[in-house]
Amino acid sequence: MPLKGEIITCIVVVIIIASIMASANPYRAQIWEAPGIEVLWVQYSNPSSGSDSPYATCLANDSLIVVGYDSIPGGKQFRIEARDPWTGRLRNTWTYNPGYGYEGLWDCTVMGGYIYSVGYGYPSYVLRVDPGLTSYVIKNVGGWATSITSYNGYLYVGGFDWVAGNQVFRVEKLDADLNVVATYISQGSRDVFATLYSVGVNPVTGLLMGCRLRV
Repeated sequence: MPLKGEIITCIVVVIIIASIMASANPYRAQIWEAPGIEVLWVQYSNPSSGSDSPYATCLANDSLIVVGYDSIPGGKQFRIEARDPWTGRLRNTWTYNPGYGYEGLWDCTVMGGYIYSVGYGYPSYVLRVDPGLTSYVIKNVGGWATSITSYNGYLYVGGFDWVAGNQVFRVEKLDADLNVVATYISQGSRDVFATLYSVGVNPVTGLLMGCRLRV
């Protein structure tokens, strides 16, 4: 079922004011002030003896939410941290191991007071977590999910899929309970390898936009 609207793809480089600077061990959480980009605080996190990394941030109930992964014996698992946005102090953590080896959360958004995030090892997942990181709902989604946004009570999950040997763009529209409402899959060609690394909705036009890598 096609999505209502239009998928717009672009190649961009973005500086995010509330940003996570990732390295192998440990990773550094850093926040800047606009417009002069003044450093307000820097915090380090080293939850495991292996590789740990954050991928995205969002704000929920006055907490800075950091999503990514940490290492466990035999692989990786989902990791979410809740931090004070003014000091970076760690408030709470949540981890989950789906059991397939390498799993990481790539992106997050907030809707209706809940944190929504997507990640993949195999298969892909979308999850809903309360702001206190005490309860969650998790479901599988199609393809490989790398980005998520929300608009007018719906979630839009972007990523990629494989069709007849070609890598193609994939977007799923979900309701607040993580049920799939609609799916968009682009047309592929032999020389295109594409992933939607970021998706967003223009609130003026209602168009769904995606930033992608094409090689």
